[in-house]
Amino acid sequence: VNDVRLTFVGLCFGCLGPLCGTINALSLKHVQSTYGCTGNQLLLYIAPWVVATQLPMIAFTDDLSQFRPWMQESLCIPGMVLIFVTCCIAWGLEWSHVSVVHYTSALTLQVLGHVKAVLIFAAGFVFFDAAPEYRHLLGIGVAFWSVV
Repeated sequence: VNDVRLTFVGLCFGCLGPLCGTINALSLKHVQSTYGCTGNQLLLYIAPWVVATQLPMIAFTDDLSQFRPWMQESLCIPGMVLIFVTCCIAWGLEWSHVSVVHYTSALTLQVLGHVKAVLIFAAGFVFFDAAPEYRHLLGIGVAFWSVV
């Protein structure tokens, strides 16, 4: 990625991301402890809320005028399969988050998130045959340092 630049707004969101993730993990732990529910139960309880809050966002994030032509294309079935697979991956990610928090701690979830980021960066260089620059290595180093 060579088109990244540092801006004040980006810096603010970059700093808020880990903070919000920590608050989310601590909230998950509190809810699971208070109500004595497992990760799957918690996902079952919050799924209607997530759907209800995300459906209105479709109008702001997607070009709905392209939906009907997309449904009429011959690639509709593979596209629907990809959407289903993506939903399964998203469920798996959420399930892993609530399970890690349930069985360990919110701190463990944060550490695993940083390890995942380091692995994603490193895999990008390995699988896409890209030569890392000093700032890429610096980013990986900062992410790895935050794990320690």
